[in-house]
Amino acid sequence: FFSNMFTGEDQKSTWRLDGMAAKMFAAVLEFIYSAQVSVEESTMEQLLAAAHLMEVSELVKLLKDLTSSSAGVKPDDMKADKAEVADLMKRKRGRPRKSVGAHGESSVVRHAGDKETRSSTSKHNKDFDSEAEQ
Repeated sequence: FFSNMFTGEDQKSTWRLDGMAAKMFAAVLEFIYSAQVSVEESTMEQLLAAAHLMEVSELVKLLKDLTSSSAGVKPDDMKADKAEVADLMKRKRGRPRKSVGAHGESSVVRHAGDKETRSSTSKHNKDFDSEAEQ
């Protein structure tokens, strides 16, 4: 959608998106940049239409899944599902954080889903070294 707007033959300086509420456009942009979306049940169909129009296939799929799974789900359960989906879709950025605590403890903090988590302390290393010498 956006590539056609900016690289197509009909390049305009101003685009008018008739039939799309500003809130829906903002929600789609939020999803594009953060892989998260917050939507009320009453506006889910509008957001789905906006996602279709803007050809954001990941959001279309997410909204269709939410719509089909919420057909027999209570509103409270649906909110939990949305939060869970948003967390699962969140992109990971940057390097793992290394935190250094008291007494020479160090650990590498990784996000859920990473393959390996390492944690070591100076006490653990001393115990390991003494066992290796015996």
